[in-house]
Amino acid sequence: MHEEYKTITLQWIPFHCSIPGNEKANGMAKKCCFVYQAPYNLSMYESASTMINQMLKITHMSSLKERTKEKPQRSGILKFQDLTNGRDCLFAHFCRFRTVDSLA
Repeated sequence: MHEEYKTITLQWIPFHCSIPGNEKANGMAKKCCFVYQAPYNLSMYESASTMINQMLKITHMSSLKERTKEKPQRSGILKFQDLTNGRDCLFAHFCRFRTVDSLA
């Protein structure tokens, strides 16, 4: 498998050809079809989405908060009364992404 430029050819041999190796392989394949195989590592969309969001918050939100700490836009936005008292959805958005400490 590590060599390049090799040609692999597959040939279909019907079961009824009376070839001993083929009949044995076909019988084993039929037996294996009826063995229950549990799904491997399946998760629901909601749990996968939650796990991804948690990983993003852990890895990126602390660095984002550190990078935006000295930005003039952040301090200017937080000076508006409507944004700091929690009546505006933009302040809730900042709290959600932890760029401000808490809701007022």
